[in-house]
Amino acid sequence: MSFEQEVFGVICSFFVICMIAVGALEVRNWLRQRTLISGRQLIIRLLGNVLLLLLLLKVLYGIYWVEYARESVDYFLKYWGNCVGLAYLALTFAGVDVYYTWKLRRQCRRASKRMSQHLAKISA
Repeated sequence: MSFEQEVFGVICSFFVICMIAVGALEVRNWLRQRTLISGRQLIIRLLGNVLLLLLLLKVLYGIYWVEYARESVDYFLKYWGNCVGLAYLALTFAGVDVYYTWKLRRQCRRASKRMSQHLAKISA
């Protein structure tokens, strides 16, 4: 195992730990009702998080143990094709999460605008 592989393994392990911590904090904040996101958006975020974790672990495994010279070409291509598919799926979940976040932001801005107009009427 080369030095670059060891460093990459440490970096990936760090990101895995960070992603698990972020997912746990999202769930904790949602359960304590400290966030505005809905349960549907929380599930989308957690699924995206799990897909990214799975992708990181597959890339880590692929760099350490799946080698082109040692494995058959079919296995090699299927394995890395699966990783690319997981990446696209994770990007799709991220796009859906961004859509729901923009939608929530618009709703909050409208509510804030209505509230400020109402307060302006009351104070006038």
